[in-house]
Amino acid sequence: MTPPEQTPRSSVTRAVHWEGDDLADRDQPPGIAFHVLDDDRRLTTHYRVVLRAGAGR
Repeated sequence: MTPPEQTPRSSVTRAVHWEGDDLADRDQPPGIAFHVLDDDRRLTTHYRVVLRAGAGR
C-alpha cells in the first residue's frame, strides 16, 4: 500500500472532548495520520505534525 502523495490541507487542529469546550485549537499545528495495513491485516497508524516550510528543523 502506497501512502498518498497529497493530502487535504487543514488550518487548525480540532480539539477532542477531554481538551475543553472549544471546537478548535488554533495554537496547535495541524497533523496528519498515515494508516498502514500489513500482510497480517494489522493496522498501524503513524501521526506527524505538519509544519510550514522553513519551520522546525
